[in-house]
Amino acid sequence: MSKGRVVVAMSGGVDSSLVAYLMVKKYTAENVVGLTFKLFDSDEDNIEKAKKVCNRIDIKHIVVDLRKEFKKEIIDYFISEYKKGKTPNPCVKCNRMIKFSKLIEEARNIGIRNVATGHYVISKLKGGIYRIYKGKDPLKDQSYFLNKLTQYELSHAIFPLGKMKKAKVKRIAAKLKLPHLKSESQEVCFISEVLSDFLAKHIKFKKGRIVDTEGKKLGEHRGSHLYTIGQRKGLGISSVKPLYVISKNVKKNEIVLGHESHLYEDYLYAGDTNWIMGILPKEGEV
Repeated sequence: MSKGRVVVAMSGGVDSSLVAYLMVKKYTAENVVGLTFKLFDSDEDNIEKAKKVCNRIDIKHIVVDLRKEFKKEIIDYFISEYKKGKTPNPCVKCNRMIKFSKLIEEARNIGIRNVATGHYVISKLKGGIYRIYKGKDPLKDQSYFLNKLTQYELSHAIFPLGKMKKAKVKRIAAKLKLPHLKSESQEVCFISEVLSDFLAKHIKFKKGRIVDTEGKKLGEHRGSHLYTIGQRKGLGISSVKPLYVISKNVKKNEIVLGHESHLYEDYLYAGDTNWIMGILPKEGEV
């Protein structure tokens, strides 16, 4: 398994474009492969942009069709969680289940060990354990989105942009005239419409009561699945003091609003935990 070669996850965006260029500078073009996943039907445009980048820097480009896996592991999960009244983060799950696991798998299939991505995060090997740190750019830090990764994924991953700021990345890419035409998006990648319109195709919404913490009716909501604990905007209820979604009950189809003080709890239940270090940390350990 070659350590002197690397597969770069290519999206067609400025970040992965620059990562590919930096890897070519480090390993030479013949030792770098650009890989783009086809995750949904409307991905063709991004694939073409990634291909142009690879042609520009003279590296091989391959496309892997993961539409079936992506739908099952990410889109279906996303819809299922909303049906339960939860607010899922598909990017966190996708990074573990699709992007990194499949990226490493495809790399190993062609005899390459290392993979590189455009995430703004820093990974360090300390005491034999890989650790994740926030990226240098506080506005672009993506360490949270990688919280499901394990020692296996981190032992293969390179994050060239972790110590760079987005503004610098854009300047370098512009100077190199990399064809990074993809506009940045902070939204869910597989949703091209308003979230409520997407969910309405899969979940039957029903109007219900909005009440305060004492059960007094304050108004009506459009469907309890559309609201999130801690939400303040878009409630349609006027109040002297700001109101937040304190709790929701999809079975009763009811939303409870309260003030900021009502959001705080003395405890919480955490499920589906992942210890990146591979072991349970000791109490008070950072």
